[in-house]
Amino acid sequence: MPRSEHFIHDIWVVLQQLGDTHLPTLLMGVAAFAIMWGLRKYVPKLPGVLVAVVLTTLVSWAIGFEGMGGKVVGAIPAGLRASRCPASTGASPSSSWRVR
Repeated sequence: MPRSEHFIHDIWVVLQQLGDTHLPTLLMGVAAFAIMWGLRKYVPKLPGVLVAVVLTTLVSWAIGFEGMGGKVVGAIPAGLRASRCPASTGASPSSSWRVR
């Protein structure tokens, strides 16, 4: 939804769309926040965000989240992309930089 000039109006529009909420996605998000909060409170040395991402990813795979209408990234290509140097314009850096 596009933003309006009034914050209260934006909140009202969001509240009107609550019925369209995808409940499995909401539950995954709430679970991720709960994991991060619990780890910060009880095991602060663990990387909470990383643990939450790993756990919710595993749960997503185990329950077939994509089949429930959830959005999943899909296949991630293996390997690194080939690196290249940018093409030269022929101008030297000193000719395009001027001190005023």
